[in-house]
This record gives sequence, structure tokens and C-alpha cells, in this order.
Amino acid sequence: MLVAIREACRRSAGLTLVITVMLLMLLASAGLSAVLYGVSWLYATSYNSLVLILQGDWVADPNGADKFRLIQFAYQWISWALTAGLMYRLVYPGQNALQIKEIRSFWFWLAPLIMVASLPMVSMLHLDAESFHLPASMASLESWIKGQETMGQQMLERVLSEPSAIGWNLLVFAVTPAVCEELFFRGWIQKQFGRFLSPHATVWVSAAIFSFIHLQFLGFISRLILGAVLGYQYQYSKSLLPSMVSHAVFNSISVIGVAMGMSMEQEPGALQGLAGWGLALLSGGLTWAGLQYFRQLSQRTSLLPPA
Repeated sequence: MLVAIREACRRSAGLTLVITVMLLMLLASAGLSAVLYGVSWLYATSYNSLVLILQGDWVADPNGADKFRLIQFAYQWISWALTAGLMYRLVYPGQNALQIKEIRSFWFWLAPLIMVASLPMVSMLHLDAESFHLPASMASLESWIKGQETMGQQMLERVLSEPSAIGWNLLVFAVTPAVCEELFFRGWIQKQFGRFLSPHATVWVSAAIFSFIHLQFLGFISRLILGAVLGYQYQYSKSLLPSMVSHAVFNSISVIGVAMGMSMEQEPGALQGLAGWGLALLSGGLTWAGLQYFRQLSQRTSLLPPA
């Protein structure tokens, strides 16, 4: 049966994506339950208390932040990484899921430099709660969106604001998402869309899915741009290493910033008004130029076809 499914997936990218979504939903739901039961056993605590922690209620739990980190760490590997790994094993058995044909030195300096250059642009495109308004008929939806954003921000700030735990925070909230999300969104989702869309459409559709699935509505556009930058790095290099490095750098800047007392609303490099938009335009130009240079360097190897 697996052979028949494999051949069907190789013929139809649409079927592959449908199976991917079904597998992700299965692993995400079953995986979260398994992680919660595992952590409850490890800490000799109740399952329901861990559910409350995920909802931001850990005032009375001195180990709440540690439990939250452990849940997040395990859940990302079980959902994003395992889904991508299993699908890759099913459709392309024997191939390297990281898609590494060779290692190029500029991946480790130019790729993260492009990401740093994009920070002011990404920051300016992130909406703040005060300026976000929906029509009066959608007041309840607006209230829910702002409430979810505030709760998520407060939870992360509480965990990340512990300077003594910065090593664990970098591992859980910077490196792990960079590896797991890139495996899934660029290494698998973008690869499948690339089977029937143009290169540019592939990057932007994948970036839109990447942004939407995070359910951070006020940051949808900024995360869309972030996903596109990562997507073009993967598109041009045909390897996940550059986007993983860039993603880890982006996350690390946020983790370190919060540990130093910066609010998550204060994105690195953000300014207000005309000065802010001027810097954002400069940032966009530098990001575009950096990606073009990245593309040119990627094409200078005989192992990679022109993008």
C-alpha cells in the first residue's frame, strides 16, 4: 500500500499536500497529548495543570516556565519536524531531507546578514494593537484577536525575561523552531508547491501559509515578509541550511532582546513615523539586493541549477 501511495503522491502534488495536512493534524493533536502526559509524569503533576500553563495560567507553579519550555520543545519536533520527515520518507525514500548537496561558506554569513538587514522592514510592517481596528460589526472578533495577541506576548515575555535561562530559551525558542519549521515550511511545503507553481508564486504562497499558521494576526504581513526572505534563500540555494541559519538568527535577536528587558512589541530597529518608513524602505532595498547577490553566488556552483 505504501508503494501505491508513494506513486500517487509523486504524480499529484495536490494529493501530497492533502496527506501532509492530515498527518500534521494527527501528529499535532496526538503529539500534544503525548507531550502533556509525558511532562505530567516527569514533574508528577496533573494533566489539567499543564493545560492551564499553555493557557498562560502558571502563577502558582514555580516550575511553570520550565514545563512550558519542555512542552514547546517536544511539540515542535513532533509536529513540524516529524511530519516533514515522515512525508519525505514516504515520497522520497533514501533522499536527504535537509537537501544538502554541498556546503557553501556564504550561507553562514550572507544569509543571516540579509535577515538582519530585513529587520527594520519587518518591524514596521507589524501592526500594533492600538492602530488595529475592524468594522463595528466585527468588534467581538477584534477583541478576540487582540486578546490572543496579548496573551501570547505576555506568556513568551514571562518565559524569555529570565536571564538565567537564556541558554535554554535560545535552544527552545530560537534554534528548535528554525530547524523544525524550516524542515516543514520550506523543505516540504514549498517543495511541493514548487511542483506546479512558478518559483515566485511558490515562495509567496508558502510564506503566506507560514504566516497564517502562526495565528499572530497583527504580525501577519511582517511574518509573510520573513517567510518570503527565508523562502528565497531556500529557492536559490536548494538547501535548508541558509534558511535555518537565518531563522535562528532572527529568533535569537528577539530572545536576547527580551532577556535584556525589551518588550516584544519593540522590534529591533523599529522607528516611528517618516523616519521609520524611510528606514523600512532602505531595509527593503538592502534585503532585495542581498537576495540577488545570494542568488548569483548560488548559481556559481556546478551542482546547483540557475533559479
